[in-house]
Amino acid sequence: MAAPPSSQYAALSRKATRLVVLLGDDQGNPPSVRDEAEWLLPISISRAAGGRRLDTMVLQVDLERAGWRLVDTTAPVGTNRLIQVHAIDDQGNHRFLSWGKMMAQQLIVDDGKETVRITARQDPYLFGRPLDGYLAVDSIDTQGTFTVNWVHRDVVFNPEVDGKIVGNRHHVTDPNDESYYFLDPDADEEAHRGNLPASENVRERWTLAEAVHALCWLLNPDEDYYKNPTLAELDVALAPPVPDSLNENDPDFADKYEDYKRSIVRNHRIRRGLFLPEALDRLLTPYGFGWYTIPTEQTVSGATFTTYRCESKFVFFRRGTGVVQQVWLQRPGESIDPTLANVSDLSIHYDIGRLRNTITGHTAPIVVESTFELQKGWPESADSTSRSNLYRKKDGVDPTIGNKWVLNESGKYTGQRSEITEPFDWSTVLDPLTEEKVGELRRRRFLPRVSVADQPAPDRKSDDEYLVEWHNPRTNQWERVPWKFSVLKNECGILFQEPAPPASLWQLIADGQPDQARVRITASVELDQRSEATAERSDDSPNADEVPLFLDLSRRFRRRLVRNSAHGSDRDLEDVNEMDDYLEELRKSSDAATVHTSIVLHGIDHPQYQIGDLIEKVVGRDLSLDANNPSSGNPKRPQIVGFNWRLRGGQSLELLLDTFREEIG
Repeated sequence: MAAPPSSQYAALSRKATRLVVLLGDDQGNPPSVRDEAEWLLPISISRAAGGRRLDTMVLQVDLERAGWRLVDTTAPVGTNRLIQVHAIDDQGNHRFLSWGKMMAQQLIVDDGKETVRITARQDPYLFGRPLDGYLAVDSIDTQGTFTVNWVHRDVVFNPEVDGKIVGNRHHVTDPNDESYYFLDPDADEEAHRGNLPASENVRERWTLAEAVHALCWLLNPDEDYYKNPTLAELDVALAPPVPDSLNENDPDFADKYEDYKRSIVRNHRIRRGLFLPEALDRLLTPYGFGWYTIPTEQTVSGATFTTYRCESKFVFFRRGTGVVQQVWLQRPGESIDPTLANVSDLSIHYDIGRLRNTITGHTAPIVVESTFELQKGWPESADSTSRSNLYRKKDGVDPTIGNKWVLNESGKYTGQRSEITEPFDWSTVLDPLTEEKVGELRRRRFLPRVSVADQPAPDRKSDDEYLVEWHNPRTNQWERVPWKFSVLKNECGILFQEPAPPASLWQLIADGQPDQARVRITASVELDQRSEATAERSDDSPNADEVPLFLDLSRRFRRRLVRNSAHGSDRDLEDVNEMDDYLEELRKSSDAATVHTSIVLHGIDHPQYQIGDLIEKVVGRDLSLDANNPSSGNPKRPQIVGFNWRLRGGQSLELLLDTFREEIG
C-alpha cells in the first residue's frame, strides 16, 4: 500500500525538466553531445521578439566541480566559446532550447562566498556585417548581360523623388545568388532595359517581403549562424491584410492585390552602420510586423556522436494578430488540480488614461496651382526709359526694369505704381467660402505646377513646370512667352533674362499703353493652411472622456489642388478621404486600455505557447485580458513577445507580454 504524500501538494508538483549544458571548444566550433559541461548550471534563458532583446543565457559556475578559485584573474581574452542548453526527455532525446556565445563574466565575493556567472548571448554582430551600401546596376546590354557597382549610401526602398514615390528595384536578378540590385531614381530607364520586353517595367517598387529578403542577403550573405528566410516564406508571413477596397471575387484580384502590396513601402530609409537585427526592426515595425529567431532542428551526424549546429532561423509575425491562447488558474477554494491550472504567478494592471479616443491629423501645407497675373516690378517713373538704354551690358542699368514681374503677395510693391493699390487678392484664386485660406501677408515663392509633377521625368518638360504667357493685343490671345526667364527664389515672380526687356512688351509701355503689357504665370503656391481631419470618440470607448491626440502627418499625406487655372479644370490631386480612413483605423487601435500583464507558468515545458500568440483570458478565474470594451467587437489582447525560462530555485516560464498599438506619427 502506497504511503500518502507528505503534503497535500506533493502529488501535484510538476516534474522538473532535465537540462544539459554543452560547451564548444576554444576554436569556435559547436559542441557535440559528448561536450557536456556539468560544472555550468543554467540560471535563466530569455528569448524575445525584435533586435533589442536578443537571446541570452545566464549560467553559474559550480566552482568546486570546475576547480576554480577567484584569484589571479584578469579580463577574459578570447573566451567567447559557443554554449548550448538542451532539454532531455525520459528517452534521452535532446530538445535544443538555446545557444549563444560566452560574452560576459561576473565575479562575486560576498561575505566570503565566491560566485562566477557567465552570460552567453546572440549579439548583433553574429547576424553578419553592418550595412555599408548596396549593389546598383551600372550597365546592361541588349543581351541582358550586366555589371554592378557597390554604392556606399543608405538603403532607401521606393524613394520619394519630386513628390512622387519611385520604385528602385532593378528588374535584373542573378540566377547564381539571392542578391537584389538597385536602380538609381535618376537613371535613364531605357538604358537599363537590356533584353526586357517593352511591355514590362524596368524598375519595380519593393514589396515588404522583397525588402526584408534583400536586407537579409545584403547583411547576412554567409549565413554563419542564421538561416535566411526564402522569399516564398516571407510572402506568406508578411502578406498585408486585404483592404476593404479590394474584392477577392474580382477576376483581377491577384493583380490588384500585388499592386497594393507594392504600394505599401514608401521612401523607407535604412541607414548605414546597422546590423541586421536593428535594420529589421526599423523596416518591419512601422508596418505592424515583428520577428524573432529559434534554433533550427537540423543536426549534423558524426562518426560516433552528434553535433548540434549553432544555427537559428527567422520567424515573422503580425503584431496584434495571432493564435488565441488561454492560461488556467483555479478559483479560490477549489480542490487543486494541476490539469486545471498552469499559472504560478499573475499580475494584471488596467489603465484607461493612456488611450487616445479622438485623433486629429494635418496634411502637409496645401499647395494650389493656379494662373496668376503679374504686376510690373519696377518703379513707374522708369517706364519712359528708352529700351536702348536698358541693355544689361551697360553700366548702371537696373536689370529689373522691364524684366521683373511680381505677384506682390507681401504688399512690398503697393504704391510703387499707380495700378498697384493693394497686395495680391487671393480670393481671385481660391473660393473665399471654402476652408482654403492663404494666411498672413508675407513673401512666398512659385513652385512647379502640381498637375505635371506626377508625370514621368522623360515626359515632363521643364517649361511645363512654370507656364509663363504674355497677352498679345493684336490677337487678343494669351501666348507662351518666347523669352528666357528665371523664377525668383525669394518672392513670387519671374525675371526675364534677355539682353534687354522683351521688345513686344516694352513697346506697349513706350506707346503709353502700360495697361496692355500683361504677363501671367501658371504655377503653384504653398499656403499656410493644412487639411485637417478628426476621428471622433466612439461610444464604446473604455474612457468616457474625450482624450485627444494631434498628429502631424505631413510625411504621409499631402493635399494638392488646381483652382482657377487657365490650363485645366478645378480638381484635387489626392483622395481627401485617405487620411480620414487612416485616422479612423488609428483611433480603433489607440482607443483601448493599456493592460500590463505578468504571467508565470509552472514548469518550463509549455511548447503550445509561441511568440506572436495572443492571451485571451485566465480560465477558471474568468479574468479577461481584452484591452477594449467588449461591446466594441474589436478585441485587443496582450501578445507574447518573449519568454524567460527561470531555472533556479524551481523551474518556471515567464510569458513576456505586450499590448500592441499601431505606430503613430
